[in-house]
Parts: sequence; structure tokens; C-alpha cells
Amino acid sequence: MSLENHLALAAMCNGHGNVDLMTCLIKALYLTYFMRDAVQDSDDLALLREAEAALERSVTRVENLQKWSVAEDDRAVVEQTLALYDRQLASAPAHRHMDASDRLADFFNSDMRSPIATGGVANRIA
Repeated sequence: MSLENHLALAAMCNGHGNVDLMTCLIKALYLTYFMRDAVQDSDDLALLREAEAALERSVTRVENLQKWSVAEDDRAVVEQTLALYDRQLASAPAHRHMDASDRLADFFNSDMRSPIATGGVANRIA
């Protein structure tokens, strides 16, 4: 999973993105959010909000007929989020990831715009 997420970001940053790669990044973001209490240093809600805003800007660019991409200015915050998710995957028990995956599925089947309090991109591209 980690490799898939990092390759998705690399492709998006190099102008080779698409909706599937963006969905991969959004899933990683929201799984990180749902697992934020699984790792002691992972309750960084500000980071997750920044990453969500970065992905929102990417979707907005596509809506304005630009390529699927993550801007260079947004890359670092998405990388930090993926690194946090990597730490969560490495240290949390498997059942925590399964619980987070169930919560993600519930979210995608809901009318919520974002599980993070600031709103988000998931329902716009799912």
C-alpha cells in the first residue's frame, strides 16, 4: 500500500495523474485520518487539513481543464501525510487498519463531504 501511495504521488507531481491516482491519495489521506489515534504522534489534524486542501486544489485545477497533478507547493504536505500513514501501517495492529477501511467505506457511502471537519474532495470525484 505504501508503495502504491508514493507512486501515485510521484505520478501526480510529474504531470501523469488521473482520477484513479487522485482517488488513491484521497483514500490514503482519509485512512490516515481514521487511524490518527493508532500511532502516538499521528494526531496532527492540521497536517491532514492541509493535505486535504492540497488535494482539493488539484481537483479544482482539473475542473478548470488542467491536467491531474499535485502542485510543487503542495507536494511536501502530501508527502508528510503519506509518511504518517506509513508509520501507522508499520506500528498499528492489522485490525486497526481494517476498522479504518470500514470507516472509509461508510464515509464513501454517505452524503458527507469530508470526514475531516473542513470539507473535502471525496464526493466530488468518487
